[in-house]
Amino acid sequence: RLQGAHWDTQGQNDGTRIRDTMMTRGTTTSHFFTLYGERTPAKTLLEAAVGSTHPIHRTALHTTLRRERIGPIHHLALRGLKFDDGRHTLERTFATALTAAGYSRWREGPMPSIGGEFVEWAPPGTSPEGPEPGLPRDPYVFTSLAYVADLPDARARQILARLRPYLLGEVDVPPGAPQQEDAGAPQPAQDDEDPKIVLHLPLLTADEYATLRASSQYVAWHVTNTLAVRAAGKLDAVNHVAYVLNDSEPEDGLSSCAAINAFLESHGWTLNTYAGATIQADDDAATGYAFRQSSVVASPVMALFAGDAEPTAIPSIFHEFVEHPMTLPFRGFSNARALFASTSAMQQQRSSAAVSAPAGQAVAAAG
Repeated sequence: RLQGAHWDTQGQNDGTRIRDTMMTRGTTTSHFFTLYGERTPAKTLLEAAVGSTHPIHRTALHTTLRRERIGPIHHLALRGLKFDDGRHTLERTFATALTAAGYSRWREGPMPSIGGEFVEWAPPGTSPEGPEPGLPRDPYVFTSLAYVADLPDARARQILARLRPYLLGEVDVPPGAPQQEDAGAPQPAQDDEDPKIVLHLPLLTADEYATLRASSQYVAWHVTNTLAVRAAGKLDAVNHVAYVLNDSEPEDGLSSCAAINAFLESHGWTLNTYAGATIQADDDAATGYAFRQSSVVASPVMALFAGDAEPTAIPSIFHEFVEHPMTLPFRGFSNARALFASTSAMQQQRSSAAVSAPAGQAVAAAG
Protein backbone atom coordinates (compact mmCIF):
# COMPACT_ATOMS: atom_id res chain seq x y z
CA ARG A 1 0.00 0.00 0.00
CA LEU A 2 1.11 3.56 -0.74
CA GLN A 3 -0.72 6.46 0.91
CA GLY A 4 -3.81 4.31 1.32
CA ALA A 5 -3.90 3.16 -2.30
CA HIS A 6 -3.96 -0.44 -3.43
CA TRP A 7 -1.37 -1.73 -5.90
CA ASP A 8 -2.47 -4.32 -8.43
CA THR A 9 0.52 -5.89 -10.20
CA GLN A 10 0.50 -8.02 -13.30
CA GLY A 11 3.47 -9.61 -15.05
CA GLN A 12 6.95 -9.90 -13.66
CA ASN A 13 10.52 -8.53 -13.63
CA ASP A 14 11.11 -5.12 -15.26
CA GLY A 15 8.03 -5.56 -17.41
CA THR A 16 5.71 -5.52 -14.41
CA ARG A 17 2.48 -3.69 -15.13
CA ILE A 18 1.24 -1.70 -12.17
CA ARG A 19 -2.08 0.01 -11.75
CA ASP A 20 -2.98 2.22 -8.84
CA THR A 21 -6.05 4.26 -8.08
CA MET A 22 -6.48 6.86 -5.37
CA MET A 23 -9.84 8.44 -4.64
CA THR A 24 -9.48 11.82 -2.96
CA ARG A 25 -11.61 14.76 -1.89
CA GLY A 26 -13.27 16.41 -4.85
CA THR A 27 -11.46 14.65 -7.68
CA THR A 28 -9.78 11.46 -8.81
CA THR A 29 -6.03 11.10 -9.28
CA SER A 30 -4.13 8.22 -10.82
CA HIS A 31 -0.63 6.98 -10.18
CA PHE A 32 0.07 6.85 -13.89
CA PHE A 33 3.85 7.12 -13.61
CA THR A 34 4.11 3.48 -12.63
CA LEU A 35 1.38 2.08 -14.82
CA TYR A 36 4.20 0.45 -16.76
CA GLY A 37 7.69 -0.56 -15.66
CA GLU A 38 9.54 -0.74 -12.40
CA ARG A 39 8.90 1.41 -9.38
CA THR A 40 11.59 3.99 -8.53
CA PRO A 41 12.16 6.61 -5.79
CA ALA A 42 11.72 9.40 -8.34
CA LYS A 43 8.32 8.09 -9.40
CA THR A 44 7.25 7.89 -5.76
CA LEU A 45 8.03 11.59 -5.24
CA LEU A 46 6.29 12.55 -8.48
CA GLU A 47 3.22 10.55 -7.55
CA ALA A 48 3.01 12.27 -4.18
CA ALA A 49 3.16 15.74 -5.75
CA VAL A 50 0.97 15.67 -8.84
CA GLY A 51 -2.36 14.30 -9.99
CA SER A 52 -5.04 14.46 -12.66
CA THR A 53 -8.63 15.68 -12.73
CA HIS A 54 -9.53 12.73 -14.95
CA PRO A 55 -9.54 9.05 -13.87
CA ILE A 56 -7.40 7.84 -16.76
CA HIS A 57 -7.07 4.37 -15.26
CA ARG A 58 -10.76 3.81 -16.02
CA THR A 59 -10.83 5.12 -19.58
CA ALA A 60 -11.30 2.92 -22.61
CA LEU A 61 -7.99 4.28 -23.95
CA HIS A 62 -6.08 3.23 -20.83
CA THR A 63 -7.63 -0.24 -21.08
CA THR A 64 -6.53 -0.37 -24.71
CA LEU A 65 -2.98 0.72 -23.88
CA ARG A 66 -2.63 -2.04 -21.33
CA ARG A 67 -4.12 -4.65 -23.65
CA GLU A 68 -1.91 -3.60 -26.56
CA ARG A 69 1.19 -3.48 -24.32
CA ILE A 70 2.02 0.17 -25.05
CA GLY A 71 4.61 1.78 -22.78
CA PRO A 72 6.64 2.67 -20.78
CA ILE A 73 5.90 6.31 -19.99
CA HIS A 74 8.25 8.63 -21.86
CA HIS A 75 7.44 11.95 -20.19
CA LEU A 76 4.85 13.98 -18.36
CA ALA A 77 4.13 17.68 -18.68
CA LEU A 78 3.08 20.31 -16.16
CA ARG A 79 1.67 23.78 -16.90
CA GLY A 80 2.12 26.80 -14.64
CA LEU A 81 1.90 30.56 -14.27
CA LYS A 82 4.64 33.06 -13.45
CA PHE A 83 3.76 36.36 -11.77
CA ASP A 84 5.65 39.58 -12.41
CA ASP A 85 7.58 39.29 -9.11
CA GLY A 86 9.11 35.98 -10.24
CA ARG A 87 6.92 33.71 -8.10
CA HIS A 88 5.36 30.81 -9.99
CA THR A 89 2.76 28.13 -9.38
CA LEU A 90 5.08 25.13 -9.83
CA GLU A 91 7.52 26.16 -7.08
CA ARG A 92 6.59 23.40 -4.66
CA THR A 93 6.68 20.64 -7.26
CA PHE A 94 10.08 21.88 -8.47
CA ALA A 95 11.40 21.62 -4.90
CA THR A 96 9.62 18.60 -3.40
CA ALA A 97 9.46 16.34 -6.44
CA LEU A 98 11.82 17.22 -9.29
CA THR A 99 14.86 18.59 -7.45
CA ALA A 100 14.40 16.21 -4.51
CA ALA A 101 14.21 13.24 -6.89
CA GLY A 102 17.46 14.17 -8.63
CA TYR A 103 16.03 15.72 -11.79
CA SER A 104 18.24 18.37 -13.41
CA ARG A 105 17.34 21.37 -15.55
CA TRP A 106 18.53 20.23 -18.96
CA ARG A 107 17.22 22.66 -21.57
CA GLU A 108 15.27 25.85 -20.93
CA GLY A 109 14.34 29.11 -22.58
CA PRO A 110 11.51 31.31 -23.86
CA MET A 111 8.30 29.76 -25.18
CA PRO A 112 6.56 32.40 -27.32
CA SER A 113 3.57 30.16 -28.13
CA ILE A 114 2.31 30.46 -24.53
CA GLY A 115 3.85 33.85 -23.75
CA GLY A 116 6.26 32.39 -21.23
CA GLU A 117 9.13 29.94 -20.70
CA PHE A 118 9.89 26.23 -20.53
CA VAL A 119 12.23 23.84 -18.72
CA GLU A 120 13.06 20.32 -19.87
CA TRP A 121 14.03 18.18 -16.88
CA ALA A 122 16.49 15.30 -17.35
CA PRO A 123 15.82 12.21 -15.22
CA PRO A 124 18.09 11.21 -12.31
CA GLY A 125 21.38 9.73 -13.47
CA THR A 126 21.52 11.69 -16.73
CA SER A 127 25.03 12.79 -17.71
CA PRO A 128 25.77 16.54 -17.52
CA GLU A 129 26.45 16.33 -21.26
CA GLY A 130 22.88 15.19 -21.87
CA PRO A 131 20.90 11.97 -22.33
CA GLU A 132 22.49 8.77 -23.56
CA PRO A 133 20.85 6.81 -26.40
CA GLY A 134 17.83 4.77 -25.37
CA LEU A 135 15.24 5.27 -22.67
CA PRO A 136 16.03 6.35 -19.10
CA ARG A 137 14.72 4.52 -16.05
CA ASP A 138 12.53 7.48 -15.05
CA PRO A 139 10.38 9.65 -17.36
CA TYR A 140 11.42 13.02 -18.68
CA VAL A 141 9.46 16.01 -17.39
CA PHE A 142 8.48 19.08 -19.41
CA THR A 143 7.36 22.16 -17.46
CA SER A 144 6.18 25.50 -18.79
CA LEU A 145 5.16 28.81 -17.27
CA ALA A 146 2.97 31.47 -18.90
CA TYR A 147 3.67 35.07 -17.84
CA VAL A 148 0.63 36.60 -16.13
CA ALA A 149 1.83 40.15 -16.88
CA ASP A 150 1.82 39.40 -20.63
CA LEU A 151 -1.84 38.37 -20.82
CA PRO A 152 -3.66 40.88 -23.05
CA ASP A 153 -6.90 40.92 -21.05
CA ALA A 154 -6.85 43.13 -17.94
CA ARG A 155 -9.80 41.29 -16.39
CA ALA A 156 -7.99 37.94 -16.82
CA ARG A 157 -5.01 39.40 -14.95
CA GLN A 158 -7.34 40.63 -12.19
CA ILE A 159 -8.87 37.16 -11.82
CA LEU A 160 -5.41 35.62 -11.50
CA ALA A 161 -4.39 38.27 -8.96
CA ARG A 162 -7.38 37.27 -6.81
CA LEU A 163 -6.53 33.57 -7.16
CA ARG A 164 -2.77 34.08 -6.65
CA PRO A 165 -2.66 32.98 -2.96
CA TYR A 166 -4.40 29.71 -3.88
CA LEU A 167 -2.32 29.09 -7.00
CA LEU A 168 0.95 29.73 -5.15
CA GLY A 169 -0.09 27.45 -2.29
CA GLU A 170 -0.12 30.24 0.30
CA VAL A 171 -3.78 29.49 1.09
CA ASP A 172 -5.37 26.04 0.91
CA VAL A 173 -7.97 25.50 -1.78
CA PRO A 174 -11.30 24.56 -0.15
CA PRO A 175 -12.31 20.99 -0.97
CA GLY A 176 -15.82 21.96 -2.05
CA ALA A 177 -18.50 19.29 -2.25
CA PRO A 178 -17.58 15.61 -2.29
CA GLN A 179 -16.95 13.97 -5.64
CA GLN A 180 -20.24 13.36 -7.43
CA GLU A 181 -21.44 11.42 -10.42
CA ASP A 182 -23.72 13.21 -12.85
CA ALA A 183 -25.99 10.81 -14.70
CA GLY A 184 -26.69 13.43 -17.37
CA ALA A 185 -23.10 14.46 -18.02
CA PRO A 186 -22.12 14.03 -21.68
CA GLN A 187 -19.43 11.43 -22.19
CA PRO A 188 -17.52 10.77 -25.43
CA ALA A 189 -17.94 7.32 -26.94
CA GLN A 190 -14.26 6.56 -26.51
CA ASP A 191 -14.53 7.15 -22.75
CA ASP A 192 -17.52 4.91 -22.18
CA GLU A 193 -15.82 3.25 -19.20
CA ASP A 194 -15.37 6.54 -17.31
CA PRO A 195 -17.36 7.48 -14.23
CA LYS A 196 -19.24 10.75 -14.80
CA ILE A 197 -17.19 12.86 -12.41
CA VAL A 198 -18.20 16.40 -11.47
CA LEU A 199 -15.44 18.66 -10.13
CA HIS A 200 -16.43 21.46 -7.78
CA LEU A 201 -14.69 24.80 -8.34
CA PRO A 202 -16.13 27.20 -5.75
CA LEU A 203 -13.37 29.79 -6.28
CA LEU A 204 -14.16 30.43 -9.94
CA THR A 205 -17.33 31.42 -11.81
CA ALA A 206 -18.20 30.23 -15.29
CA ASP A 207 -17.94 33.80 -16.53
CA GLU A 208 -14.43 34.12 -15.10
CA TYR A 209 -13.47 30.82 -16.70
CA ALA A 210 -14.76 32.10 -20.07
CA THR A 211 -12.65 35.24 -19.63
CA LEU A 212 -9.52 33.21 -18.91
CA ARG A 213 -10.19 30.87 -21.83
CA ALA A 214 -10.69 33.77 -24.24
CA SER A 215 -7.38 35.24 -23.09
CA SER A 216 -5.43 31.95 -23.08
CA GLN A 217 -6.64 28.34 -23.24
CA TYR A 218 -3.33 27.41 -21.60
CA VAL A 219 -4.09 29.61 -18.57
CA ALA A 220 -7.73 28.48 -18.34
CA TRP A 221 -6.64 24.84 -18.32
CA HIS A 222 -4.01 25.46 -15.65
CA VAL A 223 -6.31 27.37 -13.31
CA THR A 224 -9.24 24.92 -13.40
CA ASN A 225 -7.16 21.76 -13.19
CA THR A 226 -4.84 23.17 -10.53
CA LEU A 227 -7.69 24.30 -8.28
CA ALA A 228 -9.26 20.84 -8.59
CA VAL A 229 -6.13 18.85 -7.69
CA ARG A 230 -5.18 21.29 -4.91
CA ALA A 231 -8.61 20.63 -3.37
CA ALA A 232 -7.71 16.94 -3.54
CA GLY A 233 -4.44 17.41 -1.67
CA LYS A 234 -2.03 17.38 -4.62
CA LEU A 235 0.37 20.16 -5.57
CA ASP A 236 -0.07 20.37 -9.33
CA ALA A 237 -2.06 18.93 -12.23
CA VAL A 238 -0.50 16.82 -14.96
CA ASN A 239 -1.32 18.23 -18.39
CA HIS A 240 -0.42 15.11 -20.34
CA VAL A 241 1.29 11.75 -20.15
CA ALA A 242 3.28 10.39 -23.11
CA TYR A 243 3.74 6.69 -23.82
CA VAL A 244 6.64 5.14 -25.73
CA LEU A 245 5.65 3.15 -28.81
CA ASN A 246 9.06 1.60 -29.53
CA ASP A 247 8.61 -1.29 -27.08
CA SER A 248 5.21 -2.35 -28.43
CA GLU A 249 5.27 -6.03 -29.33
CA PRO A 250 5.95 -6.49 -33.07
CA GLU A 251 2.84 -8.61 -33.51
CA ASP A 252 0.71 -5.78 -32.14
CA GLY A 253 1.70 -3.55 -35.04
CA LEU A 254 1.43 -0.36 -32.97
CA SER A 255 5.09 0.68 -32.81
CA SER A 256 4.67 3.97 -34.71
CA CYS A 257 2.60 7.14 -34.42
CA ALA A 258 0.98 6.40 -37.77
CA ALA A 259 -0.11 2.95 -36.59
CA ILE A 260 -1.44 4.06 -33.19
CA ASN A 261 -3.27 6.99 -34.82
CA ALA A 262 -5.02 4.72 -37.29
CA PHE A 263 -5.92 2.32 -34.49
CA LEU A 264 -7.30 5.08 -32.25
CA GLU A 265 -9.34 6.72 -35.01
CA SER A 266 -10.88 3.37 -35.89
CA HIS A 267 -12.02 3.10 -32.26
CA GLY A 268 -13.63 6.54 -32.15
CA TRP A 269 -10.87 8.67 -30.66
CA THR A 270 -10.30 12.21 -31.97
CA LEU A 271 -6.67 12.98 -32.80
CA ASN A 272 -5.02 16.30 -32.08
CA THR A 273 -4.45 18.16 -35.34
CA TYR A 274 -1.99 21.02 -35.68
CA ALA A 275 -1.21 22.77 -38.96
CA GLY A 276 -3.14 20.02 -40.71
CA ALA A 277 -0.97 17.21 -39.31
CA THR A 278 -1.65 14.56 -36.68
CA ILE A 279 2.03 13.57 -36.35
CA GLN A 280 4.64 16.11 -35.27
CA ALA A 281 8.13 15.05 -36.35
CA ASP A 282 11.68 16.10 -35.56
CA ASP A 283 13.58 14.14 -38.20
CA ASP A 284 17.15 14.57 -39.38
CA ALA A 285 17.87 12.60 -42.53
CA ALA A 286 21.60 13.31 -42.30
CA THR A 287 22.03 11.56 -38.94
CA GLY A 288 19.01 9.26 -38.95
CA TYR A 289 17.59 10.98 -35.87
CA ALA A 290 13.80 10.66 -35.59
CA PHE A 291 11.52 11.81 -32.78
CA ARG A 292 7.81 11.72 -33.54
CA GLN A 293 4.79 12.60 -31.41
CA SER A 294 1.02 12.40 -31.72
CA SER A 295 -1.83 12.83 -29.25
CA VAL A 296 -5.55 12.57 -28.74
CA VAL A 297 -7.79 15.49 -27.79
CA ALA A 298 -7.94 16.08 -24.03
CA SER A 299 -10.50 14.03 -22.14
CA PRO A 300 -13.44 16.14 -20.93
CA VAL A 301 -14.49 16.39 -17.31
CA MET A 302 -17.53 18.16 -15.86
CA ALA A 303 -16.93 21.17 -13.60
CA LEU A 304 -19.45 22.96 -11.39
CA PHE A 305 -18.43 26.61 -11.17
CA ALA A 306 -19.36 28.95 -8.31
CA GLY A 307 -23.03 29.87 -8.36
CA ASP A 308 -23.96 27.44 -11.15
CA ALA A 309 -26.70 24.83 -10.89
CA GLU A 310 -25.43 22.76 -13.84
CA PRO A 311 -21.86 21.62 -14.59
CA THR A 312 -19.84 22.61 -17.65
CA ALA A 313 -17.49 20.39 -19.67
CA ILE A 314 -13.83 21.46 -19.52
CA PRO A 315 -10.67 19.79 -20.85
CA SER A 316 -8.50 17.75 -18.51
CA ILE A 317 -5.53 15.45 -19.17
CA PHE A 318 -4.60 14.13 -22.61
CA HIS A 319 -2.57 11.18 -23.86
CA GLU A 320 0.46 11.45 -26.11
CA PHE A 321 2.42 8.82 -28.04
CA VAL A 322 6.11 8.95 -28.86
CA GLU A 323 8.55 7.28 -31.23
CA HIS A 324 11.79 7.75 -29.30
CA PRO A 325 15.26 7.73 -30.94
CA MET A 326 16.85 4.57 -29.54
CA THR A 327 20.31 4.67 -31.13
CA LEU A 328 21.00 8.41 -30.88
CA PRO A 329 20.81 10.77 -27.88
CA PHE A 330 17.46 12.45 -27.31
CA ARG A 331 17.58 16.11 -28.42
CA GLY A 332 14.59 17.39 -26.47
CA PHE A 333 11.04 18.49 -27.18
CA SER A 334 10.69 20.54 -30.35
CA ASN A 335 6.95 20.09 -30.90
CA ALA A 336 5.45 21.28 -27.60
CA ARG A 337 3.37 24.00 -29.23
CA ALA A 338 1.67 21.51 -31.53
CA LEU A 339 0.91 19.05 -28.73
CA PHE A 340 -0.45 21.76 -26.42
CA ALA A 341 -3.28 22.28 -28.93
CA SER A 342 -4.84 19.08 -27.56
CA THR A 343 -6.63 21.14 -24.88
CA SER A 344 -7.90 23.93 -27.14
CA ALA A 345 -11.61 24.76 -27.42
CA MET A 346 -11.53 24.08 -31.17
CA GLN A 347 -10.19 20.58 -30.60
CA GLN A 348 -12.87 19.97 -27.97
CA GLN A 349 -15.50 20.93 -30.54
CA ARG A 350 -14.02 18.46 -33.00
CA SER A 351 -14.18 15.76 -30.32
CA SER A 352 -17.83 16.53 -29.55
CA ALA A 353 -18.67 16.40 -33.26
CA ALA A 354 -16.95 13.04 -33.56
CA VAL A 355 -19.01 11.67 -30.69
CA SER A 356 -22.29 12.74 -32.30
CA ALA A 357 -21.33 11.45 -35.76
CA PRO A 358 -22.47 7.95 -36.85
CA ALA A 359 -19.96 5.19 -36.13
CA GLY A 360 -17.20 5.10 -38.72
CA GLN A 361 -18.05 8.51 -40.17
CA ALA A 362 -15.06 10.83 -40.44
CA VAL A 363 -15.33 14.36 -39.07
CA ALA A 364 -13.40 17.10 -40.86
CA ALA A 365 -10.83 18.97 -38.82
CA ALA A 366 -11.93 22.48 -37.85
CA GLY A 367 -9.69 25.39 -38.73
